[in-house]
This record gives sequence, C-alpha cells and structure tokens, in this order.
Amino acid sequence: MDAEETSRPLDVGRIASHFLSAAEHARLCNLPAQRRNARFFEQWVLKEAYAKGIGRGLAHSPDRLTVESDDDGRPLPIDEWQFSLYHPSAYHVAATAVRAGPAAPAVPVRWMTARGLF
Repeated sequence: MDAEETSRPLDVGRIASHFLSAAEHARLCNLPAQRRNARFFEQWVLKEAYAKGIGRGLAHSPDRLTVESDDDGRPLPIDEWQFSLYHPSAYHVAATAVRAGPAAPAVPVRWMTARGLF
C-alpha cells in the first residue's frame, strides 16, 4: 500500500519524465492540464504499492515499470498482482497491490476511515 498527500505544487512534467515509464509519461502529457497532477499521483502510488509488494521499494527503477489502466482509469493487473485506487479526500490518494495468484477472482479492497478512534 502507498498513500500520498496531493495538494503540494509540483513540476509534474519534469518529475514524471524521471519516474514514469515512457508510456505512462506520454499518457500523462495527453491529459488536460487540470487532470495531470491527480493522474501523476495515482500512477505514483500504484507504482509504490507494487514495488513495496514485490519487496523492492524504490530500489526497483520506477521508470522501468508501467502500470496500465483501462479506459476508465482503473489499474490493470500485472501478472498475479491486482491494484486498487482510493481517494479518501480531495487532497489524498492511496493504492493497494495485492498478490492474488493466477486466475484469481478480484480481491475486494474495503477502505475504512479511522475518524473517532484516536
């Protein structure tokens, strides 16, 4: 799992060219400007969740990994790994990467808030 706070200003084009694959970067550049920051952070948390899941973290070059999405922006599986995105607030995005095994049905991910627990 990975989560990011998304309200900080970024030079998305410059950062994306270093951390996204060529295919992801091209897709990002083709988006309307107002959608690019949000999509960059979605790609980032998906890559981080997967890299953590396979036990490599950032030691695995993030620009060598491509997380594909369907036409609605939902992440597609990679081998035995299934992905899920969650937007808990207007300023946060989170992702999970779950190793489910070959031909496993979709693993449901249920997000819950911890408000009131602390």
